[in-house]
Amino acid sequence: WRLVAAPNFGGNDVDWPCFIFRQLASPPSSPPQLLMGAIKDQNIPGKVCFAGAEAKEVAQAISKALNEKTKQATNVEKDEYDNDYDEVVRNTVMTNGSFTFGLDYFPKCLPMVTMLNTMNELGWSL
Repeated sequence: WRLVAAPNFGGNDVDWPCFIFRQLASPPSSPPQLLMGAIKDQNIPGKVCFAGAEAKEVAQAISKALNEKTKQATNVEKDEYDNDYDEVVRNTVMTNGSFTFGLDYFPKCLPMVTMLNTMNELGWSL
């Protein structure tokens, strides 16, 4: 089985994260590396959370890239709400937040592109 999507459904004050798997007809001899990520912009501070064997390397690289390219003041640090994740980048601003007249939590271009480019440079892809 391979994870192929992770949509999030819900509305005001309700979230239902889902994982969609598909069975491969010819599975590879060794499983691919898997890194799970979650953007938590409804929190203060904002967070980008990672779970997986390479979470520490990815979190440190993304924190550094966000600080350099978007002038954010992020750091890698977990708190008591982050026990489900291996590493957490704190003090992130990845969306426009709430109260934006119908476009709540719309992704901000530069932080999102910075995160995706950094992950790509580390060998990760969607």
